[in-house]
Amino acid sequence: MKIIGGTISEAIKIVDSKFSIIDAGEDKELKNRLNYAKEYTKLIMTVSVSLIILIVFGISFFKVNDPNVKQISAGFIGTVVGYWLK
Repeated sequence: MKIIGGTISEAIKIVDSKFSIIDAGEDKELKNRLNYAKEYTKLIMTVSVSLIILIVFGISFFKVNDPNVKQISAGFIGTVVGYWLK
């Protein structure tokens, strides 16, 4: 049982599955292709939102001297890192 990095390993499985199904090209797997396309889109959006949050709050963490802003920024950064390591 893997405790750390479950989200990352799921993301790798989705990407690998997408490419193997595209290469197979069989019509009987249309339902599987649609399911993996949905999962792949969800993965891309999750990565995009995570990067945006990390960039915005990372910049505010290092550039702003207000302790309240640093605390909020650290909270958001910790939440994103925790999500990917769950």
